[in-house]
Amino acid sequence: MPLKVEELSAELADRIRREERRAKQWAISSDNEGSPDEAEDPVIRQYAQGKALALWTDRKKEAYFLLFQAASGDSPLGSRLHTGLSMVEHIHFTCARGRLQEAESLIEHYRELITPGERSFRAQLLDQVFDFVAIMRSAEAGALEDAAKETFVAKNFEEDVSAAVSNKSEAVFLLFNKHAYDALLHFMFRDFPAALRSADKAFERLSSADMGAIVPELRVYDAIAISQTWDRIQDSERARYKARLVEHHTELHSLAAANPKHYAIHSLLVAAELQRLFGGQIEALRLYDQAVIAGDSIRHYGYAALTMERMALMFASTGAAKVADTIRKEAGLRYRKWGAAAKNRALNRTRDAVEESPESINDEKSRSSSPRPTVPSSINSATKPNLLSHREIEVLEWIARGLSNSEIASELGLVTGTVKNHIKSIYEKLGVNKRMIAVQRAKDLLLLRSEF
Repeated sequence: MPLKVEELSAELADRIRREERRAKQWAISSDNEGSPDEAEDPVIRQYAQGKALALWTDRKKEAYFLLFQAASGDSPLGSRLHTGLSMVEHIHFTCARGRLQEAESLIEHYRELITPGERSFRAQLLDQVFDFVAIMRSAEAGALEDAAKETFVAKNFEEDVSAAVSNKSEAVFLLFNKHAYDALLHFMFRDFPAALRSADKAFERLSSADMGAIVPELRVYDAIAISQTWDRIQDSERARYKARLVEHHTELHSLAAANPKHYAIHSLLVAAELQRLFGGQIEALRLYDQAVIAGDSIRHYGYAALTMERMALMFASTGAAKVADTIRKEAGLRYRKWGAAAKNRALNRTRDAVEESPESINDEKSRSSSPRPTVPSSINSATKPNLLSHREIEVLEWIARGLSNSEIASELGLVTGTVKNHIKSIYEKLGVNKRMIAVQRAKDLLLLRSEF
């Protein structure tokens, strides 16, 4: 059943209309004829509607169905341009919000629509996303790094794209996509300076590539890479990266306000990195913890794992090696659930990762005298979490003393069922499933005094 734009909220309907108009202008510019106001194309309409719904609402099934229809359709105006964009946007959303196995299945389905030997825009887009997912899914030791290196941008890649693709807009999008994938892969394998260089190249082309599904993901990874390499960034460059960090948080905060189910974790994670960069470790840990809870609650395992990896590095940098190891193992479990076997293997090889990182205690002290970005006020006003209620902390304190549920109920004047409900809520908020692990997690986050 077609989506009735007039029945949507005014803001969402306006987003869809703007998206459709941009798509029409791009399609027409490739042929240098026609008018966006006169053009009618069901594929472009479905693409614009599906993309807007996926970005700005939690209507995931409806959005994916529209993108699937557009990807499988016959576009008289955009030819294979927007069928290809629909394919890749559908795959990108699935990578970020589902499991990589699901993305693999989608890629295989869409590749069946490609004519053998076809070297169109959509064929090249599918090749790019196939290479990215294949590397993340690979678990073969030794061959992993070689595969990654082969996939990163070659010196002559930009010339090759320009020669193979006649339309300038298509070439810009292919280059943006390629550099974005490279940034994500460099990041995944802990080469943060290289990730930053690739992100620089991607963001140079962002205005032409527009707001695709991969852009929020790139913003998160770029923010972490900036945070991780801040001490190695030249003073003359810091103002530029400061502005980019603020832009990342502003854009993701807007997305999270419209679609908290899927983008709250993005906003929380970038807010945590900004706090971490400032030396606000307690607030950063609270934000990280909220991000893990947000990711686990909707099975965004990749982002939950990434957040826990960042938490582990922070604990390791303060000398809490055992806590860091425990959190890193939990991150590995989530990477495995996501389907990123390669990343799980890489994580297992980086137990001493803090030695590579500038984040030691001395570094944190020295960084406090360096110029820092100003934290946007929206971080404190909109993303500061109240992790546990006063009553939940009371229950945890009695658990730490070794009391049973019935004993806690007696101490607090509650019924046993209410105590059980509080404990269930504590488990969900802290991302644990055992009483003493909850106590330790609360201590690590400075929610519980160490004497308990």
